[in-house]
Amino acid sequence: MYFKHFLGMLCAAALVLPVAGCGDSDGEGTPAEKELELVVSENKVRIGTEVFFTVLDGGTDVTAAARIRNVKTETYVESAFVPEETGVYRFEAELDGRVSKPVSLTAVGSFEPQGEFYRQVLVQKFTATWCQYCPLMTSGLENLDQEVPDRMIVMAVHCNDAFSIIECQKLADDFRIVGLPSSVFDYRVLATYVATELEKALEGELDDYPAVCGIAAESEAGLERINVEAKIRFSEKGRYRVCCAVVEDGLQYMDGYSEDGYYNQVLRAFATSRTGVTLGECEAGTEYPCEYAFTADRKWNLANCRVLIYVMKEEGAAVYTNNVVSLPVQNGSCDYRYEAE
Repeated sequence: MYFKHFLGMLCAAALVLPVAGCGDSDGEGTPAEKELELVVSENKVRIGTEVFFTVLDGGTDVTAAARIRNVKTETYVESAFVPEETGVYRFEAELDGRVSKPVSLTAVGSFEPQGEFYRQVLVQKFTATWCQYCPLMTSGLENLDQEVPDRMIVMAVHCNDAFSIIECQKLADDFRIVGLPSSVFDYRVLATYVATELEKALEGELDDYPAVCGIAAESEAGLERINVEAKIRFSEKGRYRVCCAVVEDGLQYMDGYSEDGYYNQVLRAFATSRTGVTLGECEAGTEYPCEYAFTADRKWNLANCRVLIYVMKEEGAAVYTNNVVSLPVQNGSCDYRYEAE
């Protein structure tokens, strides 16, 4: 069964802002402070391309008097900047003790092909601690992973139990899940816990849908924040989206149907939305950088947490996962991988 309905329509919500009264006052008879704004000539460029900054103070150009700071390096730049490496750059303007909101600049670059990207399949297993037959699905996926090693990355989406989060139910609604256990392969194929169904779904994804993108990433975790930097290379032109999530192993719940009382690969949070962040139209032979951040919940054991990054390709009105990687949240890293010749 194919899930071409998922993300078939991406709805935009209108943002309605309150209208202030006339005049430059804050409502208490005092003059409102003018807003300092930093504007960049382009938000996405290739490395080596010069971009220009303009600083506006209440709409007046004050670029000559302002200072422009690279937020990450804490260094100051002129009104023009040339990125020399791929990455996401953030800048802010300073004037008379005021600081503008930061603006982002994404620098993309070209790469030399090194072969076909290594393919891994995202498996979202819809499960629950109260589900009597869900351990059969878990065992089936574990057996399949032994038969076809290192080709699946599993995200356990818990429904209506102690580990469920809001996004879990929304994902279940997206895929029209009506019963547990259920597995969804690459946002495309639905299977249950039957071994032949799981095997057929995995083989179909690997055989019929080769990877057209590769993912490299690094992550670091503090007490309250998880930062992820990723780079994505494309070998095929198209429109793509990226999702970033955290899963956790070793969660204990003794009143469920797990044989040992532990649950793994449990979805904890998305840094993006569950539908991902659009990269727009991507060119073949181009590397695109991305940055994501999570607020770490104190209930999480970060030593048992992993970051999942997966890239989805838009195919008409549908969106399917094309590749996925997993790395530890604490000083994790993964490089581009290629299929053996």
